[in-house]
Amino acid sequence: MGQNNNRPVQIKICGITSESEVECLIQNKVEYAGFVVFYEKSKRNLTPAQAKQLVDKLHAESDIRAVAVVVSPSKEQVVQIMEAGFDLIQIHKDIAEDALKAIAIPIIRAIAEPDTGQTITDITANDLAAKRAVAILFDAKEPGSGNTFDWDRLADFDRGRQKLILAGGIHAGNVASAVKTVAPDVVDISSGVEYDKKSIGKDPAKIREFVGKVRGYE
Repeated sequence: MGQNNNRPVQIKICGITSESEVECLIQNKVEYAGFVVFYEKSKRNLTPAQAKQLVDKLHAESDIRAVAVVVSPSKEQVVQIMEAGFDLIQIHKDIAEDALKAIAIPIIRAIAEPDTGQTITDITANDLAAKRAVAILFDAKEPGSGNTFDWDRLADFDRGRQKLILAGGIHAGNVASAVKTVAPDVVDISSGVEYDKKSIGKDPAKIREFVGKVRGYE
């Protein structure tokens, strides 16, 4: 398994939807905040205007980096994301060549758990977004579901210049094991710090607990 050169593991909390959640992330000094845009299937989806308001607050009050989380964005959507002031764009599934060329901010390439018989190298070898990415995020087959996957599948990932972000079913109870097994540069959590699977919103107590486990001061 690749190493992160003993750098402290960073934290990305995804699916932020409110000013109170932004304030909670600021208080807990995480490194990244993820905002779902242009994906109405998600209960965490925001309009560009809603996202911009939260990103502006985040930037005004902290140095936390704002990540636009998108699924197969169009060129027009990419432009709106950059106009909203996002620091990075996290791309799930496919992206058209014109949309990829329009991106002028760093890319996080999200990859769902590969099918049996596929390796990480198989998936990333001809993926133009992955080649441009500053980080590769590995997730379960159903992103946002709260399900985990076999972390040993990441054993052949050559980190190189890219960060490894681990997502998919991470929570306070298993993050120590995840860090020990994968040695990610960043751990990504969403449903693991929510009140429950049905409602929208992050639980401040769960966020504090999770950050404590990652930082190692509990």
